[in-house]
Amino acid sequence: MGASLVAAATVNVLPHLGRNHAARVALLIMANTAKDNDAEPWYQAGWRPIASALGLSGSEATQRDRVTKVLGQLEDIHAIRIVQAKAPGRQVKYGLDFWRPLRLIHSVDNPPHRDPGTVDNSHRATR
Repeated sequence: MGASLVAAATVNVLPHLGRNHAARVALLIMANTAKDNDAEPWYQAGWRPIASALGLSGSEATQRDRVTKVLGQLEDIHAIRIVQAKAPGRQVKYGLDFWRPLRLIHSVDNPPHRDPGTVDNSHRATR
């Protein structure tokens, strides 16, 4: 499944999460669950696999709220984005943007520039 996405997440995102264990685990669960060969990688397995990987306990509402908070941290750095909202019988669908220029994160194939908030991918081949 997501071996290339796990590699991209490990190189592009994990170094910038510091000691944020929950966000690191969530990121890797999402990357490992998604398919590498999708043109736009996505995750739609819901909050339960992430809660399980984090070893969360308590009510479902408490676990879901904790996972939602962790996913919000990944959204804040633009590692993930909501592409389809939750609906009856359907989980939220997240786009995985590990291979795109992320805020404060440099692309795998581009060296860091003087401004750590920018990445020049103008010469990068289409994925």
